[in-house]
Amino acid sequence: MGESAGPELPLVAELVYTPALVRQAYTRAWRQTVGGYYLIALLVVAVTLGWHLSQRRAGWFGGALGCALLMGAVFPVFLWRTMQRRGRAAFDALGDPPVATLVADEGGFKVASAHGEMRFPWDRVTHVWRYPEHWTIGLGDAGSVTIPLASVSEAMQAFVLDQVRAHGGKLV
Repeated sequence: MGESAGPELPLVAELVYTPALVRQAYTRAWRQTVGGYYLIALLVVAVTLGWHLSQRRAGWFGGALGCALLMGAVFPVFLWRTMQRRGRAAFDALGDPPVATLVADEGGFKVASAHGEMRFPWDRVTHVWRYPEHWTIGLGDAGSVTIPLASVSEAMQAFVLDQVRAHGGKLV
């Protein structure tokens, strides 16, 4: 007879957020930002500063290295606090209970909660970072959206990943 038409659209899922899931999401985002290369660069600056000081050449270059090392060490702390505050604020804005609705169709996806709704076309999705408990959908300069997977059907997950791939997004 005919070909399978695929899932009936739009696909809808109720997303349930928990404080632990939100904490896990912003911690993973922080680790992606302050990853191995950042720590290696900080180590190179520290070793260079140490060598420079051991040669008794404190001068302006030593001061510049010291400032760079200090700023490089403080930056991850400020970034962590910023991500933590934003994550908590977004969680609090979901209301009680902390739920949202995910709707996906050929044109894009929408996340709606008591706080409001956002709709994004598939070509705005740059990355999907996949974890067992949640996905983080990267939207370029527009930020990201965390999607808890507990109540998202396998058919909906497959549809979302197919759409992201088809529109040039990366699956990580």
